[in-house]
Amino acid sequence: MSESIKLSVLAADTILGYEDARYTLTAEELRQKLADGEYTSEITWYVATGRQWAPDAKKMVEQYIENENNNDLYEGWDARAYKCMKPEHYERIQIIMDEAFKSTYATQYWTLEGPIVEIDV
Repeated sequence: MSESIKLSVLAADTILGYEDARYTLTAEELRQKLADGEYTSEITWYVATGRQWAPDAKKMVEQYIENENNNDLYEGWDARAYKCMKPEHYERIQIIMDEAFKSTYATQYWTLEGPIVEIDV
């Protein structure tokens, strides 16, 4: 990720983050915090990309069966367990998972795929 962009040219609402940060800031918030001396230009900031995780009932059940199968159950247990699961079971589980995760509280996250932000203010 050698591409970079100057902080001064970013739109005020551009979302920024740095590695291991627990939060994001807008470009305008970062400009203000730099001006106030709350941050230094030593931190490497990136343009962040918003993401949304969504549960996948079938994948979760498959991972669960594989995990349980690794607990020394009898040979062929996993094949039998998979035969027990019908499409309607996955659909019902998916409905429950969608309801449980309908807010963004645990599903929204950011990745630092964007260019490095050059601190030029």
